[in-house]
Amino acid sequence: MSNNYQRILCPISWSDNSMNALKETVNYTRNHNIQLDILYVIDSTLLAFGSFQPVMSPQQQKELAETYEKKMTNLIQKILDEGSSMYQVHSHIRFGDPRKVICENFLEEYRNDLIVLGQPHLNHLHRALTGSVYTYVSKYASCDILTIH
Repeated sequence: MSNNYQRILCPISWSDNSMNALKETVNYTRNHNIQLDILYVIDSTLLAFGSFQPVMSPQQQKELAETYEKKMTNLIQKILDEGSSMYQVHSHIRFGDPRKVICENFLEEYRNDLIVLGQPHLNHLHRALTGSVYTYVSKYASCDILTIH
């Protein structure tokens, strides 16, 4: 990796691959004093699939967000315990289509120079229904992308 990066985005899905990518990214950002944004997008396209209720109620959204905020808080605490600065690591939770949240909303708001992704491991049905976040981000992101295997 180049030392020219100032702010790195590491979207996570809680999969082993995304957590491995996060681990490598945390080590790199800690050693080079770079800002790290950890993003989890609650995929509303999957939540609506197979449901009679196409939109989640505000209460359901709140409960789901609280669940993931607790997970994210625990993750951030672990990262801080390993030596990262609380001013360096930022966590974010959003609702929506992960592809668009990452490429359109988040990058515009935070101006990340690099996105670090774990190698995807979706089954064929999931990829056919929603498309690959990895493929979309690789094609449409306005910054550099690094894939961790």
